[in-house]
Amino acid sequence: MGLGDDTTAVGRKFLLPKEEIGHLAIIVSVALVACAIATYLSWPALSALVGISNALSLILSTYGLIGAFVGFYIAIRQIVHAGSLAEVAADASRKAKSRFAAYDVTSEVARATSALRETQRHLSGGNWSYAIDSMSEARISLTRLEGLPSKIDASGRTQIARMIGDIDKYLRRIRTSLVKDIDFPEVAPAQIAMSDYEVFLTRISLVLEKQI
Repeated sequence: MGLGDDTTAVGRKFLLPKEEIGHLAIIVSVALVACAIATYLSWPALSALVGISNALSLILSTYGLIGAFVGFYIAIRQIVHAGSLAEVAADASRKAKSRFAAYDVTSEVARATSALRETQRHLSGGNWSYAIDSMSEARISLTRLEGLPSKIDASGRTQIARMIGDIDKYLRRIRTSLVKDIDFPEVAPAQIAMSDYEVFLTRISLVLEKQI
């Protein structure tokens, strides 16, 4: 359901139900018929006593009273339903905010997953500087993911924190290898770790997509 659907729901709440519209129509019809009968029966007397002009004024006043009654009825009903209308609007706002937050979380998961995949490719090719860049990007996205409000459970957040720590460890070791001008000696373990992290984030992504 989109935000437009929530707004439509608010509009439906605001309209008069069919039953109440029917009741209101009956009341107005009866009042109009009564007014017409009274006007017909009293027309000679009205004409003799106050003249045609005053009689017309009386008729118009009567119709005006009927219109005021109808307007008063609608106003009372709107006041009665104002509380529920506000609740529907607030609920629609909460749902929209939750949906936007879920999109942010899903985007960070996608960025981290892509960066981890790139890291594996650079590690395989021995491109250490590129591996550092993609690994750093993955760490940033994971850090954002850890701080964003989401429905990721406690065990999932613990795993994300562990992933950030492991990536920090590999970054330090790769940089140390570059300073010593030697090849990074833990390519295979690092690749396995990045692959496991990618699988974990893919599972998280599937769960989050169902909640949007």
